Amino acid sequence: MEQRLDTKIEIIGIQNVVRELNKFDKSLIPRLRNRMRTATEEDRAKVVRVIQETTPLLRQARNTGFFHFGRSAWNEATVDIDRLSGGKNLLIAIKATGRNQKFGFDYAELAGINAPRIGGVSRTFTRSNSTKNNIRTVQNGQGAAFVKMLNNHLPANHTAKPGRYAFQALVRRMPYIQKKIIRIIEEFGNETSTYITQKDS
Repeated sequence: MEQRLDTKIEIIGIQNVVRELNKFDKSLIPRLRNRMRTATEEDRAKVVRVIQETTPLLRQARNTGFFHFGRSAWNEATVDIDRLSGGKNLLIAIKATGRNQKFGFDYAELAGINAPRIGGVSRTFTRSNSTKNNIRTVQNGQGAAFVKMLNNHLPANHTAKPGRYAFQALVRRMPYIQKKIIRIIEEFGNETSTYITQKDS
């Protein structure tokens, strides 16, 4: 999907630091990312549990269109450190996306981020149980009904707006995640400075 809600931690000048470290030793940044992944494992697991708790709520709803074998099926989600220094001053981005290339979660997470299309036709898509290619449907408010259905079956303490699952859960965990990431960066900085000094001497 084109739209994204990212939970980010930014540090000024991080791109230059990553570039120089990669020139010096290409193993340093992957090792840093692995340490961040390990440190945030508990926090990311709590976000995953929120998404897992949503599954029975959606099963209670009628005509969700989620529970099938196609690519748009709901299959909960994985939550992981997406990348290091993927953009200006971006240290990490935490990404949640549907498991096993199923995109039901992605649709539900961002549903309502754009105004519903009325009177037009959808983008082309395919169905695994259909022999037709490039299917299009008339848009008569289905998007608004879909958003309403999602908002009527939210996990506890989540609000009815885009980012209704993972993003809101991650925002709640960010103070804990930031403390862990900052500690890792400080330790990594000290260790790397010692390593560079010893290698250059």
